[in-house]
Amino acid sequence: MISQYITTFGLVLDIIGAYILFFYAWPQPGFDEGVSLGLEDGTILANGKTVAHHNDEMRIQKKNYINISKSALALIILGFVFQLIGTWVK
Repeated sequence: MISQYITTFGLVLDIIGAYILFFYAWPQPGFDEGVSLGLEDGTILANGKTVAHHNDEMRIQKKNYINISKSALALIILGFVFQLIGTWVK
């Protein structure tokens, strides 16, 4: 009976990890085409922020997405481990 609980717990971890990974998957490479203008760090954008401030925000957001996606992948792996343990426990 305990093996069913362990296996179910592992399955729940897998589902949670897959759900999070669906929204926070690792950033894919950009395939932007065309030519863009290069702006210097001190240039003020339409929203009132400088290019440097915008770049800092994007770096932080990218780091957060990577950390969350790695955590989700860890949940999936941990879920599989619990499922594997559940099959061996009697």
